[in-house]
Amino acid sequence: MAKKKRRLKGWIIQPMRFTLREMRQALWKPSTILYPLEKERDKWEALRENFRGHHEIDWLKCIGCRLCSRVCPNQCITMEDIEVDENYKGPRRSHMSEKKNRIHRPGVDIGRCLFCGNCGEYCPTDAWTQTILVELTEFERDALIYSAEQVKTEGGPSKKLINKILENPKLDVETCIGCKRCFNECPTQCITMIPGPKMRKDKPIEIPEFDYSKCIGCSTCCDVCKPGSLTMEEI
Repeated sequence: MAKKKRRLKGWIIQPMRFTLREMRQALWKPSTILYPLEKERDKWEALRENFRGHHEIDWLKCIGCRLCSRVCPNQCITMEDIEVDENYKGPRRSHMSEKKNRIHRPGVDIGRCLFCGNCGEYCPTDAWTQTILVELTEFERDALIYSAEQVKTEGGPSKKLINKILENPKLDVETCIGCKRCFNECPTQCITMIPGPKMRKDKPIEIPEFDYSKCIGCSTCCDVCKPGSLTMEEI
């Protein structure tokens, strides 16, 4: 009789009790919600601060150095040339941007982004942040390409420039032609033109001199150098 009672309790009563309990919970407290009409706010607010979601770029910190697009492994960041008026208060930095009243700001293709965080890690001004917004689905793929205006924020003034790439430009004096393209395009204005050893029409050719305390290693000077006189080397 004792064995029959144990079998009856273990095979019938306990499973039925468990089934009834689960049925009661399903009827009175559903385990699903009507997403996206309803959301579990507690879980969303519990996401960690360093969660990598939707991108935001602080235009008051961004200097348009293009370093984020260079370190992006999926090449999902594109720099946009944006025209601004004379009253624009954000940083323009380079001499050419000030002359033409234009700035360079990044846009992001979320469809290609792998959310690795390199853009924020290597940003010399900490202009890049990633929010806890994870709802990034769209009906069309082109809608996943966010322009610079769509990821724009204006949080605060620029911080001290930091060379996080740990590289500095090096000049080959013999091939430099003194075109000043590096001087005009440098996003931190760390270049000054000084008289060089070579002469042109009885005048010394001006060559760039770098203030490495302001240099962020973005290699913009190397990209615009036509004779290839500038190369990047590790610090």
